[in-house]
Amino acid sequence: MSWRIESLCIYADVIMEQTKIFLKELDRLKGVRGELIQQDPTDEPVSALFESIEVEHAAKVPKRSRKSKYQEYNNA
Repeated sequence: MSWRIESLCIYADVIMEQTKIFLKELDRLKGVRGELIQQDPTDEPVSALFESIEVEHAAKVPKRSRKSKYQEYNNA
């Protein structure tokens, strides 16, 4: 009888570990979907955020010259 109880305890431990892994994965998926916290209605929409990032990036990145390698070599 003792071996039976021991094997059931081991089985329960395995189930507990699998449950912990499942709950961590579930939290990760909820985080990806934005379901972990309430959304703030005053936050700007994602499309506006992407637009502002794009404008900021365009201001930082200098435009490349359209000169060919041949023209750059001859003008140097």
